[in-house]
Amino acid sequence: MTNVDLTIQQSISLCVKFEGVFLKPYICPAGVATIGVGATRYADGTPVKMTDPAISSESAMLMLESDIRSIYLPAVMNRCKGLGQPNQLAAMVSLTYNIGIGAFTNSSVLRAHNRSDFMAAGRAFALFDKHRKYKGGPLVVSKGLTRRRAEESAVYLSSLPGPAIEPMPQAVEPESKMTASPINKASIIAGASAIAAGANEINNAIVAVKNGVASLGDWLVPALLVA
Repeated sequence: MTNVDLTIQQSISLCVKFEGVFLKPYICPAGVATIGVGATRYADGTPVKMTDPAISSESAMLMLESDIRSIYLPAVMNRCKGLGQPNQLAAMVSLTYNIGIGAFTNSSVLRAHNRSDFMAAGRAFALFDKHRKYKGGPLVVSKGLTRRRAEESAVYLSSLPGPAIEPMPQAVEPESKMTASPINKASIIAGASAIAAGANEINNAIVAVKNGVASLGDWLVPALLVA
């Protein structure tokens, strides 16, 4: 199996796991008519409508593979400096399939990947965790998107699989601001743990952490996260 075939296989697995396979049209959580494996348009570009007939499971999988092979994988590869590992490309293809090529092109994931800051790229997947239930509505954090982004990040960094999740919203809002993202708090907690673990004496570590917390206030946004 070539690296391209492996990437396509991993991409299909991620999309099917999180999108599910729906043979009849349905309205996704973001209010978009969808069919098959998260498809909002057919191969000829026609938008999915709720009045459309059902499709077969074979057609659904063929639509997905065709879209990944001819649209989404080339789009990701053309925007990456260097090909990347199959698991990295598969994670970015899954992300792009969900958020769209334009959003991926302007994403922190791609910028970090292209400067070879792979840890930052992995964290940046979590920025795409919101959608609007209706046009002009408030931003809503989606549990499904949050879980999908977490697994895409894990695949990007290590290719380890995670739990299956319900179908995804098909209209995902632009990435969150770093100051509002939960990954900031996770980074702060991880940093504090590292300081404590590296101390020579337990008492000194406790004093250092207490002094640090007292001086920082509620939260300190890390200076080095994602550009």
